[in-house]
Amino acid sequence: MFKGILQVARGEFRLFVLNSKIIVVLFAIIYISESLMEPVRRLCEASGLKLSFMEPYLLLTDVESYSLVIPLVFMVLMSGFPSRQSFNYFSLIRISRTQWLLGEMLFVCAAAVSYILLILFGLIAYMCRYISWTNGWGSYMLDFHMQYPEEYMENAGYFLRSDMMTHGSPLSVFLHSLCLMVCMLLTVALLQMTFALMKKSLIGMLLSVGITLMAAPMIHNGAGKLKWIFPMPHTNFALHFNGFLAEKNLGIGMSYIYFAVLITILVSVDVMLMKKIPMGGQ
Repeated sequence: MFKGILQVARGEFRLFVLNSKIIVVLFAIIYISESLMEPVRRLCEASGLKLSFMEPYLLLTDVESYSLVIPLVFMVLMSGFPSRQSFNYFSLIRISRTQWLLGEMLFVCAAAVSYILLILFGLIAYMCRYISWTNGWGSYMLDFHMQYPEEYMENAGYFLRSDMMTHGSPLSVFLHSLCLMVCMLLTVALLQMTFALMKKSLIGMLLSVGITLMAAPMIHNGAGKLKWIFPMPHTNFALHFNGFLAEKNLGIGMSYIYFAVLITILVSVDVMLMKKIPMGGQ
């Protein structure tokens, strides 16, 4: 059974990596680096201060207009998922529907994690001269505002907010930010697969893009508890807290429960759809 699951996941992952659309990731990294990280690089160079290896990614997720790039590019990469070749596995290697679904889910997990790591290492590579490999906040985030108060006020958007830095250790904030974004990517990928099984892939893509973009103005304008209906706000660690105060807007655990419920619902719908539609040679 496990062999069939691996064959499906491996086949999909090969297509994912070799797909010409993967070049979009490179363009996304260049865009983020040149527009968001370049001013940070200049400030580091002028001050002689450094970032920790975790902070480029955290800064990306802390700026809403840039963090949207992560799921939107992933949706482009996952357009056409599941592949037509994947459906043919039923006749080619004679696997069960359960094996096929588990293989697709394994692929989605591998694709989401690989994609996030590619962005992470891309940002680190761009900032390599100003990266400190330490398990703590970098001197850039901790000391710049004290040493250069005027420059800090002029460039406040290129620093992590207090609610990102005061509610957990750097490593815990970093890991939560990574895991919540992976959950977001799993959700949109499974949503696309659900609509693909209903032969309405375009609707699935438009819906995924819609629920991602609709959350942006709500994050920017506050929107109270209404924003937590959408998945994207859950990926922003800082939004869970009210500034540097101990008061929480939403517990981190609730975001994991939110994604767990969404993913469970989507997988359950996929299981029901598979029982009703012809797939491959069956």
